[in-house]
Amino acid sequence: MNPTDLLTEEQVATMLRCSVKTVRRERERKRLGFVKLGGRVFVAPDQVEAYIRNSRIDPCPNKNDSEKSTGSGSPGTPETRPTPVKSSALGTKARPDKLADHSFSLAQQIFKRPKSSSPSGSQTTVSSN
Repeated sequence: MNPTDLLTEEQVATMLRCSVKTVRRERERKRLGFVKLGGRVFVAPDQVEAYIRNSRIDPCPNKNDSEKSTGSGSPGTPETRPTPVKSSALGTKARPDKLADHSFSLAQQIFKRPKSSSPSGSQTTVSSN
């Protein structure tokens, strides 16, 4: 590799059509390789190529309608729809929702509290006989 082939971050940003800040961020995240010479940062052309190759996202291949699975979540016809399975058939028991029961009992306690007869709601009067 010839040292004159090394690229600056500015040149890499121009090549990738992004900002210098993006190049630095990708370098710091170790997604883009670099060469450090005397405190200066350079990027070799093959490192830019490797970065582009690793950043590439290829589309998923399309399937024909005949290749689609029957359990894809589409309504389909009654013959192709899977039969729903009850949880009891799988060996599990239905459990009461403890949080809902607790919330309900708390709500009952809150709404059954007696209201204060004093005007401000916090003062109580003591009658003496």
